[in-house]
Amino acid sequence: MSNPIAPWHMWGTSETLRTVTTSGNPIITGHQLARVDYKRPENWRFLFGGRLLGGDAAVVGPTDVYLAFDLIVGVGRSTFSTEEPFTTISNLRAFCLMHWIVDPGIVPGQQAGNVKTATEVFATPLDDANPGVTFLRVVDHVPAESISARAKLITAGDPGLNIQAEATAFFAPNVHTRPDWFAEQNQFRGMETGGT
Repeated sequence: MSNPIAPWHMWGTSETLRTVTTSGNPIITGHQLARVDYKRPENWRFLFGGRLLGGDAAVVGPTDVYLAFDLIVGVGRSTFSTEEPFTTISNLRAFCLMHWIVDPGIVPGQQAGNVKTATEVFATPLDDANPGVTFLRVVDHVPAESISARAKLITAGDPGLNIQAEATAFFAPNVHTRPDWFAEQNQFRGMETGGT
């Protein structure tokens, strides 16, 4: 049975995330943005994007808004997750982390620098004794057969503020040559087969 749509329709999307600030542990809302199942390993390029869409203006202090993008990548029967647990904003880590500081009196999305994008991210430190070498290593592709991308919205500031943000994740193979394109019949059909 073939897919009703081309497989790349699952390779990315944009979703609106909503959360409310609290005075204690942050409330986290998340959504899956992409699901790749390519049927063979490939190097994948990515684009992560975020923008604040609106919400309540803070009165007392600035509002910190974070979009955390994490991946589960796999080849064959093996998978690896980039997500780390966290208890406070100070130890928040992600494959790609976007951060906005919205000053009091400003509606989220009205501040300067609202749109953020990334096609590469800094690798995590490999040596706890020397974390400063992170800037030397950039990740701009993901080798995988399967990819699941998820975004989380985390906020900190005056309690009770509603915050809305848009999270985007797109993936595309670095080289998109499929073996089935070179079959004797139906060469270069224009539609994918076998992958989702």
